[in-house]
Amino acid sequence: MNELKYAPMASEEEYQQAYALATEIWQDAYKGIISQEQIDYMLPMMYAPAVIAREIREGIVYEFALDGEKRIGIVSFGPHGDGVMKLHKLYLLPSYHGRGVGSQMLQHAIAAARAKGAKRLVLNVNKQNSRAIKAYKRNGFAVQADVKNAIGNSFYMDDYVMGLDL
Repeated sequence: MNELKYAPMASEEEYQQAYALATEIWQDAYKGIISQEQIDYMLPMMYAPAVIAREIREGIVYEFALDGEKRIGIVSFGPHGDGVMKLHKLYLLPSYHGRGVGSQMLQHAIAAARAKGAKRLVLNVNKQNSRAIKAYKRNGFAVQADVKNAIGNSFYMDDYVMGLDL
């Protein structure tokens, strides 16, 4: 693998590519955790190009993680109250799992939060996503709450809120 690099998303075409990459990753990430119907409902809700464009306008950063020129993941973070940043998305192609790439992406988000003056980085993670929870704990995050939020169509997100003091 080449040195991991990051490229900000800046065009409608890139937002479409992010949607396609997220769709591929989510099939592996959430298989057995949430239903295919919920995956199909949530993907456009979270990754439609118009959603990404709106969130970028609101100050949320969206970047591709790159192995050379290949887009292998998505990282997204932004302000979340006074002195707090939120990691909104961190997704990686399954073929890169177990190689420390996800931790590199997480460290990139931590460094970006620190550079923006944040004192804390928080995230939500599905309670059943044990692989992600272990990775976050390895990187110093701790569970601070559990939340269950209705998202429409009789679906909900049953998450832990995890945080890291910076």
